[in-house]
Amino acid sequence: MTKVLDFIIAIGIPNELKVILAAMIPIVELRGAIPFGIFVFHYGYLKTALLSIFGNILPILPLIYFLIYGEK
Repeated sequence: MTKVLDFIIAIGIPNELKVILAAMIPIVELRGAIPFGIFVFHYGYLKTALLSIFGNILPILPLIYFLIYGEK
């Protein structure tokens, strides 16, 4: 998991997107994204939790859409 987070840190995107991206990865999810945002980027608990939850929910939305409307 540390190699994944090291790769995310090296990407040239804003830190908020790094936390969201970490939450989107199935290996890391919220268990890794919340400490990642708090200890690496020194965000507050609420900001980190909201970014992580948003990143964790984000991949589900297209999946639900295609499951509902994909068969028509």
